[in-house]
Amino acid sequence: MKKLLLVLALFPLVLVAQEPDEKIYDFVEVEPEFPGGPDAMSRWIQENVTYPTYALEHNEQGIVYVKFVVEKTGEIGAAKVVKGISESLNAEALRVVSLMPRWKPGMIQGEPVPVNFTLPINFSLDNEEPAEAPKMTRKEARKAKRKS
Repeated sequence: MKKLLLVLALFPLVLVAQEPDEKIYDFVEVEPEFPGGPDAMSRWIQENVTYPTYALEHNEQGIVYVKFVVEKTGEIGAAKVVKGISESLNAEALRVVSLMPRWKPGMIQGEPVPVNFTLPINFSLDNEEPAEAPKMTRKEARKAKRKS
C-alpha cells in the first residue's frame, strides 16, 4: 500500500513512497507522458512558473534539471534538483514539478511501472523587462506586456 509523505521545507512537496522492493525503471517500452504531450507540458510550465523576486533582482537565469519518479498511478514523486542554478530558481522548479497533474504512467508489457524522468526547466529573462518587475507568472507578464 502506498503512503503519502508531506515534506515541508521552503515549499510543500508531496512524495509518494515506493514499495521497498519495487524497481524504478530508467527505460520502458512506453514512456510516461504529461497529459496532452510535450507541447501541453511546456505551456503548463510557462503558465505556472513564478519567477522568484530574488532571481529577477539578481538577473539569475539558466536551466534547472529536476529528476523525479512518475509513479504507476501517474503521480509525481521523489523530485530533486540534479543540476541547479541558484536556491531560488531550484526551489521554484521543484515547486512547479510538485504541482504537475497526473501523467500517463510508463508501461512495460502493458503494465504501469514507476519510471525516472529528468526534466529541464529553462528560466530566462527578457532583457527589456526591468529587474524590479513584480512577482508574476509568465502568463501574467505576457498579458501585461501586450497591454503596454
